[in-house]
Amino acid sequence: MARKSAAERLKAAQEAVELADVRVSKAQERARLARCRVEKLAARTEQTKRRQDTRRKILLGAVVLRDCNSAGVEAQEAFFADLCQFMPPHDRELVLSSSIGDSYRRDTQRKATIGGALIAASRQEARMAELLMLCCAPSNFDKPADRALFEGWTP
Repeated sequence: MARKSAAERLKAAQEAVELADVRVSKAQERARLARCRVEKLAARTEQTKRRQDTRRKILLGAVVLRDCNSAGVEAQEAFFADLCQFMPPHDRELVLSSSIGDSYRRDTQRKATIGGALIAASRQEARMAELLMLCCAPSNFDKPADRALFEGWTP
């Protein structure tokens, strides 16, 4: 077998470099696509987590409103006065307004605000933490999916 000339060896080396460049660009493209998939999955996971947190707040707010309505006006006013210290002013106005039943969206916002304030209050006051745990009891929720939101959940 005859030895290849320098020109043939140079051409073979250039072809090998081109082939390696193609392989590198394909690998870089696969890595870019994998990073995109990871980012999408992370975003979807974060979005799901935020939705679950919002749903928990709405459910807690609904339980609080239901229990407050059965407790009487004075107890309700005292409870909301305690809870309002954990809310920003615009949320206080929403919670204390008399527009209950005004619109579904506003009622849902009220429930989420009350639930969020109860979670915040439970982190600072033991009696609010006890109330939160009572509100999270599975017996307060009819739907299995709602009960599942609170299984293993810690505020």
